[in-house]
Amino acid sequence: MELEESDVESVVNEAEEFEKKIALNPYDYEAHYNCVKAWRKEADLEKTREARERFSTYFPLTFEIWAEWIEDEKRIASDKESKIEILQLLKKAVMDYLSIELWILVLETVEEYYSEQVIGLETAREFYEEAIKQAGVHFIKGHLIWEKYRTFVSKIDVKLEYEVFKRQLSVSHSDLEENWHLFSK
Repeated sequence: MELEESDVESVVNEAEEFEKKIALNPYDYEAHYNCVKAWRKEADLEKTREARERFSTYFPLTFEIWAEWIEDEKRIASDKESKIEILQLLKKAVMDYLSIELWILVLETVEEYYSEQVIGLETAREFYEEAIKQAGVHFIKGHLIWEKYRTFVSKIDVKLEYEVFKRQLSVSHSDLEENWHLFSK
């Protein structure tokens, strides 16, 4: 959506007002949040990045904020180097905020970059192993992480899929009975 010149000026003024509020009180969550929204609306990538970085130094960001940031960066990533930087951002996101949905976004990006040969198998598996450590033990949704891992390795090595499945069955989770039936087949 293109903004008219007067709208751009208004959005910039709004963003600058939030910048002033943050300078006076860096612990004003709402000012950080609205500052990011304003710079993003104005489509100033550098200012949006700066606002997000600053926001993340003062507060843990929610899944929605991280997902929007990651998607914005992925949209403009065109080379291997910029995609590697996105992987660093993903690591930062999951260190900041434990969320199964965020881990799934991370693993989808890892799969995408693996298929594009941005990263190798070892790096992809490191992300999956970290996801299992951090989120695979979540009783209600941890099975989603395990399923993504099993699906990923099933395309590479059936023995590896079997080993991942066995490991999953050793972890208590809400989908254990269903997984046991799948494993037994």
